[in-house]
Amino acid sequence: MNLIYDHADPVVSFGVGQIKQSLKRKGVYFVERFLEHGHGPGPLPERCIVVRKTDVRGGDDPVEAESFRIRRRGRRIYIEGPDSRGVMYGCLEWAERLARGQDLRDGEEVAQKPALAIRGI
Repeated sequence: MNLIYDHADPVVSFGVGQIKQSLKRKGVYFVERFLEHGHGPGPLPERCIVVRKTDVRGGDDPVEAESFRIRRRGRRIYIEGPDSRGVMYGCLEWAERLARGQDLRDGEEVAQKPALAIRGI
């Protein structure tokens, strides 16, 4: 399993740390690959978790701060948000799902946004 993310962002790194703990508890071996200055790590491996800031807009819906989307495409999982906190919340959600043994089917997507403009952990 490849874990691809921006290690220079401390908020994203915190969230990825939770995913790494869940993977270790499940006995899943992973290799870390880092995004550099918004550029990808080259061609994506077949089996990976890609954690990145990106536009998570769906149709005409506005992008909201701290929102996130988790989606499966084949054997790849994408955790995306418009900002570092959104990505972190997506990572926390995926880490919980890993711990509970909940996966996504190919093409399935989970998206969340905060109920309030300000939220805390």
